Amino acid sequence: MPTKKCAACSQFFKTWPQTPQQKFCSKPECQRERRRLNKQSHREVNPEAHAKESRVWATMNPDYWKNYRAGHPAYVERNRKQQKQRNQLRRQEEIPNIEAMSPGRYLLTPLDGKRIAKRASWVVEITVLSVFQHDG
Repeated sequence: MPTKKCAACSQFFKTWPQTPQQKFCSKPECQRERRRLNKQSHREVNPEAHAKESRVWATMNPDYWKNYRAGHPAYVERNRKQQKQRNQLRRQEEIPNIEAMSPGRYLLTPLDGKRIAKRASWVVEITVLSVFQHDG
């Protein structure tokens, strides 16, 4: 049996004859890491399936977050402080004057107030294509 270096713990181990492509040793923590990486890879390759699984889980556990918050007051307080900071930052943000903007890259973040905690942002590049002169 050939020996290989475990991808998780870096220890040498003997592979099983039935699985010559084996990359992880049989230690429980290394097998846990192997399963974690497989799940991560599956989520990246099949995002729709992961989203569906999440929705199914959420419908089967509707009170999960309510119960979690009830049992973890430190989490609730930390989240409350972070939310106050996010709200303050949102109030301080200003919508730029598009006409006064110079060409370059900008971070575009929606200010609709609907996505406070997890805000999607995009990097956009503004380039001048042509300049029109205003008559008078």
